[in-house]
Amino acid sequence: MSGILSQAEIDALLKSNSVEITDEEIDTLGEIGNITMGTAATTLYEILGKRVDITTPKVSVTTMRKMAETYTIPYVGIEVKYVSGIEGFSFLVLKMVDALIIADLLMGGDGTNPGEELDEIHLSALSETMNQMMGSAATSMSEILGTSVTIAPPKLFEVRFADTKLENILEDDEIVKISFKMEVEDIINSEIMQIMPKDYAIKFVGKLLGTEEEDSHTILETEEVKVEAKADRVEEKKEKTAKRQPSAKVNVAPLELNSFDDEDKEEKLEVVDVGDNLDLLMDVPLPITIELGRSKKMIKEILELNEGSVVVLDRFAGDLVDVVVNGKLIAKGEVVVVDENYGVRITEVLSKKRVVRKERA
Repeated sequence: MSGILSQAEIDALLKSNSVEITDEEIDTLGEIGNITMGTAATTLYEILGKRVDITTPKVSVTTMRKMAETYTIPYVGIEVKYVSGIEGFSFLVLKMVDALIIADLLMGGDGTNPGEELDEIHLSALSETMNQMMGSAATSMSEILGTSVTIAPPKLFEVRFADTKLENILEDDEIVKISFKMEVEDIINSEIMQIMPKDYAIKFVGKLLGTEEEDSHTILETEEVKVEAKADRVEEKKEKTAKRQPSAKVNVAPLELNSFDDEDKEEKLEVVDVGDNLDLLMDVPLPITIELGRSKKMIKEILELNEGSVVVLDRFAGDLVDVVVNGKLIAKGEVVVVDENYGVRITEVLSKKRVVRKERA
């Protein structure tokens, strides 16, 4: 009898050692998917100007081989790589016919005559739309995880599951598939899917539940505090995903800014003593961003922008601006002029203890 294992025996051993995903992790993935895709649907609504619903997530574990047997029509895939906050990648997959309809709507059509294939212009418009959708979904993930999550520009490609090989996913590798119902008014009533490696899905849920460094699949006990914290963060985000209506047009007027003397620059905020260990971090530079406001435009409107065009933001003149440090909102303030430079006078600030606790949580 030979002591050398065959390839089939090696594969069987590897599968026997694979970590199983728990029911709690499946439920959590569904909840997170519902929140992030709900935010993505809001972004698509703002771009198309049509009601968009992406709901009813269904989570299952499968393989690419089984996907090829079930899904035989052409699809469009969007590869999403996470570059900060979390590590990994996932794929968003929608039917080619749905992608053609969305592309037609983006170009000013009514979706009834979308064409048979994506040309370069339609592909570019669809790519930018998916970039905005996935960007807003990443923002939702940032709020849920309590850390800044950023993604690389998504890549679009045609998918035929029988022939297409997704990056770093083998034919018999186990994957997590989250299926959503997608509706765009009375134009689209279909399905959109999110696909990710099972190992990445487990790691992502572990980061959310605080069990990333533990073997949660051999230790069945989970701290109630962690479960409650996860539920609170998910419910809080659900309340923030209500649909936003387009802003009404407002009159444009020059913004008058107050001027402050140099001595104002010498004002310092009191530093709260939170421990000697934090002193090591005090010299670490952090990027500060001042956010005046935001706006959403259709691609055709962006292409029409020229000198003299006015972009209306979602805030009124005189509203406070956001002071964001390292991707986190820490304060609000008023725009001022210091010498010849713009500045911000802080009027509202989070407690520094709260900021530090969030960073250390």
